[in-house]
Amino acid sequence: MSTQRIIAQAVAGALLFFGFKLLLERSLATETLLREGQFALVFGAIYGLYLALRNRFGKKPDRE
Repeated sequence: MSTQRIIAQAVAGALLFFGFKLLLERSLATETLLREGQFALVFGAIYGLYLALRNRFGKKPDRE
């Protein structure tokens, strides 16, 4: 998996996380947007790190 694809998946995950959190919060106040945006950035960074590590050290299918 290329670096661009990992970044794209992490950004997509963060945006989905942000959207779901806003739907559940039912508030569009500035402080809510900032707080949930920070959580989404942290989630995206951790998810991107997970994807990169899984790609680097995960099991590779055996080629016969």
